Amino acid sequence: MKKHLKIIIIIAIIIIGIMIKEVYGYFFNYVIASGETEITTGHTTVSLEQAINNEIITLKPKNSGKYAGYMRIKIFTPSSVKLELQPNEKWEQRENGYIYCKDIISVGQDVPELKFKLNVDTDTLQEFNMTVVNEMTEILYKEDGTPYADWNKTLSITN
Repeated sequence: MKKHLKIIIIIAIIIIGIMIKEVYGYFFNYVIASGETEITTGHTTVSLEQAINNEIITLKPKNSGKYAGYMRIKIFTPSSVKLELQPNEKWEQRENGYIYCKDIISVGQDVPELKFKLNVDTDTLQEFNMTVVNEMTEILYKEDGTPYADWNKTLSITN
């Protein structure tokens, strides 16, 4: 009887050991990976030519990417520098601070230039930096075939 009890206890311990390994693996499974990933979006390549002449700043963007798309620009300057967008039927300034091109920009196409009148308080500022953010997004289509831009679409990358 004692011999059978020992065998049953040994078999029970082996079964419990096997079950604990499986249960532990179920609740504590994870993977660690590292490396580099190259991501090419293709349609965000934009070149920008800038010129300043007699207090007029001219921006000449160009789609030098692989796909047609919509373009927008935002300009950051010090608070003592004010830029006033000159009238232009191809561009529209919105409340979010971006200036949007109304047309689809084809690959290699020169975009209608933007002109700004520069207003600077020369008593307090003699030199300044201006940052131009130029973005493009792909063309999306509604069910009726009307093209539109979704500026809230993002690319999420997790390492």
